[in-house]
Amino acid sequence: MAGRAHRSYEPTFPPRAGSSRRQWRGVIEEYRGRLPVGADTPVVTLREGGTPLIHSCELSGLTGCEVWLKFEGANPTGSFKDRGMTVAISKAVEAGAQAVICASTGNTSASAAAYAAKARLVCGVLIPKGKIALGKLAQALVHGAKVIQVDGNFDRALEICRTLHDTYPVELVNSVNPYRIQGQKTGAFEVCDFLGRAPDVHVMPVGNAGNITAYWAGYREYRQDGLADRLPVMHGFQAAGAAPIVRGRVIESPSTIATAIRIGNPASWKQAVAAADESGGSVRAVTDRDILKAYRRLAAEGVFAEMASAASVAGLLHLRDTGDLTPGQTVVCVLTGHGLKDPDWAIAGAAQPPVVPPDVDAAAELLGLTGAPAGERTHGGVARSPPWACRCPPAARTWAPASTPWRWPSTWRSPSGPPSPVATGWSPRVRAPASCPRTTATSSGGRWSPTAPGRAWAFPTSPCAPATPSPWNAVWARRRPRPSPGWPWGGR
Repeated sequence: MAGRAHRSYEPTFPPRAGSSRRQWRGVIEEYRGRLPVGADTPVVTLREGGTPLIHSCELSGLTGCEVWLKFEGANPTGSFKDRGMTVAISKAVEAGAQAVICASTGNTSASAAAYAAKARLVCGVLIPKGKIALGKLAQALVHGAKVIQVDGNFDRALEICRTLHDTYPVELVNSVNPYRIQGQKTGAFEVCDFLGRAPDVHVMPVGNAGNITAYWAGYREYRQDGLADRLPVMHGFQAAGAAPIVRGRVIESPSTIATAIRIGNPASWKQAVAAADESGGSVRAVTDRDILKAYRRLAAEGVFAEMASAASVAGLLHLRDTGDLTPGQTVVCVLTGHGLKDPDWAIAGAAQPPVVPPDVDAAAELLGLTGAPAGERTHGGVARSPPWACRCPPAARTWAPASTPWRWPSTWRSPSGPPSPVATGWSPRVRAPASCPRTTATSSGGRWSPTAPGRAWAFPTSPCAPATPSPWNAVWARRRPRPSPGWPWGGR
């Protein structure tokens, strides 16, 4: 596998005078003193890390704890793998490597391909046939990786990669590479830096088990250096159909909807067990049904994470149900990847979007907007109503909103209907709400029944006027349309 040499280092720029702002520089530059890099190490970065820690109001309410979501889907390739890959690829370039190789269920291949492309290295990827999400495969392909499908599971693909690494001049960049673990531990640094301390409980998915190993190493390092006053309890969760650590044996044919953790023989098995034991935590299993429920719960809070990420939230709720959480604790759940990595379940679980004609009323009906005044808006917390909204005037009929003192000019000679909305500048597209009495009234008795879109005639006796006139009414009151000479009922 012939490679292309890495030609340049990452340029640096001095901060602008008088400015306290700076862009996040990537995990190597942000935590250089804590990573195995030197002054001569060529930094291959896509500005990974610096991912948000999102407070979850719903999960906090359900558990009685303060729950935070470490959303690693915000990394450049959409997963936590970028943290370790920047260090692994940088060290590979420093060692003079021309090619890198990895086995993957998806996220590692996407990250390795992207960082290898940045470093101008050849990247080889072995994936289990038919068992990788298309979004992740697309990333590896578009970055120019040489993708090979193995007629077997992930564990068999990793065995082949290890043999290739031992036999040929290629660097293996799976989590068995110690530089990967070093990079991934920066996630723990960021959690502590944001919270000001380590959390009480840390919950995360477990697949190949490198991430729980890395986070535990990061927390321990901060604790040893006095930057954290405690160590969290580490809880890892595997999918029930791919839970070799929980069952205590290798799973030959792992099965789960969470493809990223569909692994039957984790490379960092012993390290993961050690992290859980040393912290007083555990490695447990959750069902696919629980993972799917957590996936949808996250989406309802505005967080689109891939299915494997939801295993941490499913695990959090499992801890609540088993009484292993204490109210008031601070809990961090790691969401390892973005939902766009594997959108199939999001699409499969959603209804087919309906098709409507290009008509406002049809769209409003489907959106359930018929019960509110047409055109209602808010600005600065104050309700505002455009002139065609369902409003009732004071003493006389008028096209202006309720609080407007203006009336039609005296030249208006008792028309058979109201003035044209188009002529006056009012919207011709909005129909009066069905709940308003004017939609069923007749022209007798001082009332008129609109028959055309936009004819929102107001009546003194209509009960739908707001209790408190909107300040927006005064704005519309200044727009006093005058009868046009072309109107048959006046202005000549």
